[in-house]
Amino acid sequence: MISIYDVKDNLVGKKIAIDDVVTTYSSRPESHKSAWTYLLMSQLKSLGLDVTVLTKDGNIHDFDVWMVALPMEFQGSYNLFGGAGDEPAARIQRFIDFKGEVYCLNRQMPDVGVFAQSRMSSCTDNWKALDVEILSTRAKSVETIDLTLNNGTFVLGDSHSVSAYIPGADISRNDGKTLFGILKEGIGTYVPQGTKHLVTYFGNIDIRHHLCRQADPVKATEELVKNYVDQLKTLNIEKISVMQLLPIEHEERRIPQTGFYKKTPFYGSLEKRLEICRIFNKKLSIYLSEAGFELIEWPIEWFNISPKDYADTYMEKPGSVHLSREYYQYDFETGEKKKKPTPKPKVVSLF
Repeated sequence: MISIYDVKDNLVGKKIAIDDVVTTYSSRPESHKSAWTYLLMSQLKSLGLDVTVLTKDGNIHDFDVWMVALPMEFQGSYNLFGGAGDEPAARIQRFIDFKGEVYCLNRQMPDVGVFAQSRMSSCTDNWKALDVEILSTRAKSVETIDLTLNNGTFVLGDSHSVSAYIPGADISRNDGKTLFGILKEGIGTYVPQGTKHLVTYFGNIDIRHHLCRQADPVKATEELVKNYVDQLKTLNIEKISVMQLLPIEHEERRIPQTGFYKKTPFYGSLEKRLEICRIFNKKLSIYLSEAGFELIEWPIEWFNISPKDYADTYMEKPGSVHLSREYYQYDFETGEKKKKPTPKPKVVSLF
């Protein structure tokens, strides 16, 4: 693995594409999976590099450098939802034909040849035509770039932390991590030395699955928030900012199985979880103010509309629990902080 700073000077002035070898990324701001790739783009742009996230219709051969970004859910092998057909075969062939430099961001490049070979028994002729030996040889030659920027700003949180990302910062995204869980381990164990500005985002998972299971949910919530801020106090970091929790999602919203706990998408009535969310955010505001820390708030309008209207307007589509990228704190393309969105007026029928 090499540091981005080892190759930065070589990359200046070159056209860089971020893309996967097998799967595709969407330009739609509602896509949480693609949001992570745009975040990687933002990190590279903060170094003055010319970077584009390549989507389905993009041509990798128009670029000088290919930065491979593996899918967020990648666990050693690819999921081909449409099967081993002509489209993924054509994408993999690009890896053989590309004449520029190739790197893999933050993770080891998988052996694409071995993957292609594993699907040869049930695939199209174009897939069978792939040269697996060349694919394996090239994959093994790809160096991994450690995209740690070390500028002193560090974002720490669960999967929602992407929405709180500040361009130029480093980030530790811990999908499925509860606030209770990270406090048990100790927040300090996740924060690198040299951090001058810490931004944290935890708690939505606790509300969705765990706090309403407690004998006294209100008391448990208040104690959890107090412990949260108390641990932050021990870190002795120059600036600490904590994200207010996003509103809870609509109960009928489709949630993938990866977001379930004990076979359910949430626990507790809508009214109870709304109450717990309000208490969490209220106590968080009080304790942070007392400690001299910053609370980063979402637009108040989001909390004054129904969970369904909030989900339909501001969350990723068609389902899941995340905010649409267009409503994040920062624009990953420009690096600028976004203005608070103007509430969309409702059309009320007179009939």
